Amino acid sequence: MVLPSGLLDRIEAKDDELASLQTPSFPPVDDDDVIALCRAMEGNTILTSVTLAGAKMGGTGARALASNTTLTTLNLSQSKIGDDGATALAGNTALVRLHLWRCGVGDAGAAALARNSTLKELHLSANLVDMAGATALGVQQHAGAPRPDVVRCRRCRRGGAGAPLHAEGAQLV
Repeated sequence: MVLPSGLLDRIEAKDDELASLQTPSFPPVDDDDVIALCRAMEGNTILTSVTLAGAKMGGTGARALASNTTLTTLNLSQSKIGDDGATALAGNTALVRLHLWRCGVGDAGAAALARNSTLKELHLSANLVDMAGATALGVQQHAGAPRPDVVRCRRCRRGGAGAPLHAEGAQLV
């Protein structure tokens, strides 16, 4: 267990001075740590922002976080959640900002996230998103569905014949 028990105790006690949490990237937290964190966060309405950048977690940890109804900002950059984790997080209706830089998210995960109506900021840079995922993000905008105000997808895969990654009408930056 990387997370100190004192920290988990503070979260369980709903410490009003703990509205955000940023874990150190070394040693990285893993799925078991994230599950323990989620258990500690049950009933906690104060902790709204969590950064687990560099976590050694996958879809299991992402699924545990997806059930949290208090978090509005979540940064899982450089974890290995992939499409499975992104799809789970897409079902969370409390998240407003989601940072998934370099998390192995592909077109299926991007398409699932495109259907989330509460995200205002979505960072997918350095992932495996191709034209299908970028198009899904753009199509949601054209279909009149709410979509994030900011979608970052820099250094994602490129479209056919080396074309730049973009979706017509989508505001990808």
